[in-house]
Amino acid sequence: MLAYGCTSYSLIGGADWEESLKTRLEEAAGVPVVTTAGAVAEGLRRLGAERVSVFTPYEDAVNEAERGFLEAQGFRVDAIR
Repeated sequence: MLAYGCTSYSLIGGADWEESLKTRLEEAAGVPVVTTAGAVAEGLRRLGAERVSVFTPYEDAVNEAERGFLEAQGFRVDAIR
């Protein structure tokens, strides 16, 4: 198992980007991969979350990418700062 721990890079291009990144890493490493963004989405699903508010260390452009990623995963983002 390989854990890719760069949150912003794993979501900056949206949900399709995260899935593509995960696939490319799995092919290169030959082992299953989990990304930070993917793990967050899976954790929220397992908790039964539908709406989230997010506090981040990122600038607005990255926050909006994170909002888009989470919304594409089916979550309503009430606030992100």
